[in-house]
Amino acid sequence: MSPTLNKQASKERCAVEFATRKKSKTQRKKSKALSYRGLCFFCTLVKGKGQWTSKMSKQDYIQLRTLTDQFYVDNTGLKEALDGSNDGKVRGYGIVVIDLDGLVFGIPLRSHLNHKFGFVSERSEGIKKGLDYTKALLIQKDEYVSRAYKIPASEFIHINDNKDKIQEDFNKFVSRYIEAHNKNDANILRNYRYSTLKNYHKELGLED
Repeated sequence: MSPTLNKQASKERCAVEFATRKKSKTQRKKSKALSYRGLCFFCTLVKGKGQWTSKMSKQDYIQLRTLTDQFYVDNTGLKEALDGSNDGKVRGYGIVVIDLDGLVFGIPLRSHLNHKFGFVSERSEGIKKGLDYTKALLIQKDEYVSRAYKIPASEFIHINDNKDKIQEDFNKFVSRYIEAHNKNDANILRNYRYSTLKNYHKELGLED
């Protein structure tokens, strides 16, 4: 790892330790204020053996990134994608990078999650924010993944603490789509009518 990434990882580790240690009343108040100002974590990206992993110290942390403009240039016409399909504008939302049997997907973090096919990372006044499995995008080149994406510390910790659940749930979401497609199960496929998975039949081993 380069000196720059080492330095970055060191800062990240300190941030995580600070956010998770037991706090006094005064420290908790200070931490809350920092969270509202946008204290966030940056995940170090390491590529190896066809898989993306984030490594910091002895513990793995989930990757929270953005997609580059080049991704949308090379992937025009994606059905049901959040950005890049119509007006060419890219909002730069955050994605969690997940490896699924050698296929690398980016699951977007949305400010309004209005269905059950995702992971809720934060609730506020009846509004759910979270990862939307239905809008996952296949990432076929390393250079499509860009800088780290900033979110409040408390939200990152909640996502990271549930990284295994997110991996398992997304795996089930994709597997159920494959099974329903192979069986032509219209009842289940109805839940996927706004899903981006319809763009990746070849990669998923499906026949149209």
